[in-house]
Amino acid sequence: MIPGLVLVGLVGSAVAQDGKLRYEQLCGACHGNDGRGDLDGAHPPLADSAWVKGAPDRLIQVVLHGLMGEITVPSKYSAQATYDLVMPPQGSLTDDQIARILTYVRSSWGNKEAAVTVAMVRDLRKATKDRNGFWMAAEILKRYPLQHPKPEEPVKPDAPEAGSGGLPDKRGLPRP
Repeated sequence: MIPGLVLVGLVGSAVAQDGKLRYEQLCGACHGNDGRGDLDGAHPPLADSAWVKGAPDRLIQVVLHGLMGEITVPSKYSAQATYDLVMPPQGSLTDDQIARILTYVRSSWGNKEAAVTVAMVRDLRKATKDRNGFWMAAEILKRYPLQHPKPEEPVKPDAPEAGSGGLPDKRGLPRP
């Protein structure tokens, strides 16, 4: 094995572990260490969440400046359709810490999104350095809309078999 590859693997593993540890310390109480939200269902999940998917800009901005207002969280783990809470800003974290935490979130619990880099966080922090206060839900969604999955094609009923005589199909539905 090539020594440089071993080192890269170890560094990548250390970054992932640091992101996981920081997530559990700073985010897990509300979003759950498993990313499924808290046990009471009061806080939204990050696992399988449309808020995590796609470009990381929205997620970075929420961490930097916080979020206020009613949001819908499309996720199979959502305890409810909407949440109306305040997420406090975490802008006191370094760009590196935010990048590690969000990389962990975007690659855990079934999320398969690209890593967040320090440069991404730094650039977005700089672009919104004059921002005062929380993002309002409608405001951030207008600027960074959620990516909605394409609707699945509806299931077409089985074609009637010749001579079925109106007997039910395999699902118990009457045939024409």
